[in-house]
Order: sequence, then structure tokens, then C-alpha cells
Amino acid sequence: MMRRVALSAKARAAGLARRFRAGVEHLADGAAFAQTAFNATEWASIEADPMLVVTDAPDGAPFPDTELALRQRMVDAITRLTPDEFLKSGAPDLGALRTALPDDARAITGKLRDTVWDEMTALADATGAQPDGGATPVPDEMAQPPGD
Repeated sequence: MMRRVALSAKARAAGLARRFRAGVEHLADGAAFAQTAFNATEWASIEADPMLVVTDAPDGAPFPDTELALRQRMVDAITRLTPDEFLKSGAPDLGALRTALPDDARAITGKLRDTVWDEMTALADATGAQPDGGATPVPDEMAQPPGD
């Protein structure tokens, strides 16, 4: 069975273009996934997210394109990197990312890493979350609320 995950009307009304859930970037247009693409906990998380809508997709619905699927794997890998696998700039180390995804190592370029990282940090800025799941230490001056 295929299931389609897309941004909800609430998310679109809030101006969101994408949403990360279960290690995957979900876009406004949505994408079809096999039931086995996520485990039960991940599906529950996706279904409970008010910014996403899950519907049954017709058989033969297209899977996410190859680059999108790679980008989604990169997002998941970045959230699992350790603090020492990030550069001083905060971006994930290219070698560490390639090591985390050995089957995709040749396809992961510095430019693609930078694009994915920029999107993750833009989303984190919009939501107040840390793009790497907290792997990169936040300097004390950045951790303080404004005006403190």
C-alpha cells in the first residue's frame, strides 16, 4: 500500500514550503511512500503532525525522485553525526557525511551538502530548533534569550 504525505492546509497557510519529520523532508506537493518506508512509530509521528496530511495513494504513485531521496537520507545522516563531525562553521564535515552514507558517497558533493545544510538551518531558524538535532554545541552567547 502506498501513502501520500503532503503539507496540510494549516502549514501552507503558515507559509511553510517543507517540513522535516521522521528524517524526511516533506514538500508542499507531497510524495508517495510505501507503508514500509517508515516504521510504526515514524508513521504515528507523521500522522500526528498538524502540518502534514497523510492519505492513501493510488497504486503506481511515484516515489520521491532520486535527488530528493538522497537529500532525505542526508538530512537523516546529519542529525546522527557527532559534534566532532561538524566544521567550525557549523556545517557537517563532507567526509563524515560520506562515511555515514557509503552507498551515496560519490553523489554527495560539497555543493549538495551545502544546499541541504542551508535548507536545514533555514528551517531551524524558522522553528527555533537546532538543524543537526543538537549535535553541534551552541555557544553560550547564542544560547541566551535576546535581551538577557
